[in-house]
Amino acid sequence: MIATVNDIKTKGRPVSRHLHDDVILPLIRESEMKEIRHALGDALYLDLDAYVDANRNPVNEAYSNLLDGCTWKMNGEKRIVIGLIEIICYLTQGRLVKAGDLHITRAGNKLKGNENSETADIKDRIAFYKDLFITAQEYLKGVVEYIRINLENSCKNTAKIYPKSVTIQAIGD
Repeated sequence: MIATVNDIKTKGRPVSRHLHDDVILPLIRESEMKEIRHALGDALYLDLDAYVDANRNPVNEAYSNLLDGCTWKMNGEKRIVIGLIEIICYLTQGRLVKAGDLHITRAGNKLKGNENSETADIKDRIAFYKDLFITAQEYLKGVVEYIRINLENSCKNTAKIYPKSVTIQAIGD
């Protein structure tokens, strides 16, 4: 995986440090497989994953820029690209918000809670989820633009953004 649990807890928007790793890990994998791999193409995604697994050795500046973000120039104009790790954080955090406190048990889906916490209203969760995903998609468009202009020909043709929008509506009060 490109992102770690620690990344999710420390980058992007604030997330509780008390979330269990086993709750976050599948959501990181899902974010990487559904959005990141889809946007970058399998070959580039696998190369980045191997680069991270090898502790970024040998150093590859282009891959480090993709993972961490950077500034670059296009036609003399300075541009900013947000790193893939931060984008994965937004996507994973969106999935955490969407899932809420729902837990799959042998008795079905259960909502966890106690007297000290109150579950967020569904409208609030949906609004927050949409905002996280829209932000991540905008950042990902910047990554794809960076790839098309700055990386070698083998990667240029694999990176693409498909028009996907998050359409969730709460009906009623």
